[in-house]
Amino acid sequence: MARFLRINSLCDISPPDLDGHIFRLSLDVGEFVGAEFVPKMSNDFDVTISGTLQAVWGIPDAQLAPPTGSVAAATVVDRVSQGTPNPFEPLRLTTFSAPSKPPDYRIATPGALIPIPDFEHKVEPKGTSMQITSLSDDISAVRDNINTLTKDLLGERLLELPQERPLIDMYREAQTAEQYSSRIQSLAGLVIAINKAALLKSLGGQKTKEIAAKHQIADPNQLAPLVLLEELLTLYSDANRAKMITGVFKRLNQLRQGFPAHGDNADKVLQAHDFFKLRYPVEDFATAWDTILGKYFEAMKEFLKVISDYRHKIANGG
Repeated sequence: MARFLRINSLCDISPPDLDGHIFRLSLDVGEFVGAEFVPKMSNDFDVTISGTLQAVWGIPDAQLAPPTGSVAAATVVDRVSQGTPNPFEPLRLTTFSAPSKPPDYRIATPGALIPIPDFEHKVEPKGTSMQITSLSDDISAVRDNINTLTKDLLGERLLELPQERPLIDMYREAQTAEQYSSRIQSLAGLVIAINKAALLKSLGGQKTKEIAAKHQIADPNQLAPLVLLEELLTLYSDANRAKMITGVFKRLNQLRQGFPAHGDNADKVLQAHDFFKLRYPVEDFATAWDTILGKYFEAMKEFLKVISDYRHKIANGG
């Protein structure tokens, strides 16, 4: 006999301090006897969507329930169809467990009846494989586009990739403290892998001397790559946009300093956690890494926009 999932209600139960939202669906799984729907299982199903994924989806709070609830309903349908032992186990949607685009279907409306395919798949035991963020292709595309534009503007690619491992590592989920530490190290190393020679050449000798003097550094060649990048982005846009972008990169380096290999710098480490709105010490490593990677992605998109806007301006005689 055909089975159906019935949506009874969908409500937001998010606590006020949550970076994201929790929605609760009241659900029935049942079948029709004649014209009457008869529930066989009833339960509440909670789905959490991270603030990072919401930002990537670009959906405001007031419009978030339908797409999130629809993903949750589809998940329950799939679980029941496959014979999953606990189909109502809470679901968490992050950039590692959900696509980077919101669903184009809306099925989580009260009173909706969703057919459940009448077959079962063997449920494989959970392994140790790691999920890859849905942002991986987007981040790689942004980096490639930045390098395409800087090759045109500066004559050289700006973002370097000394080896593939950091890029691969940062796309993976962080399930443990060790994995979280590794992801931080990889990403922080990547944000300072910048073609410093290209920046020095573009800014020019006089400008770099002025920058060095401002930072009380005798030799301009000793200026940090992020300092030079901030100056270049300021020239291309304005100081506020430049600081917003490089601020994320600098805070990532401060997080990196929070691990034993880099000693103890409590003030800066705490400031970095506050910047990313992370609880200290971190306990939920998966959520923390999802948040950090999302902030990096937003900064990189703004980085690309600054360079793209500047090139468009000069190409049109601005």
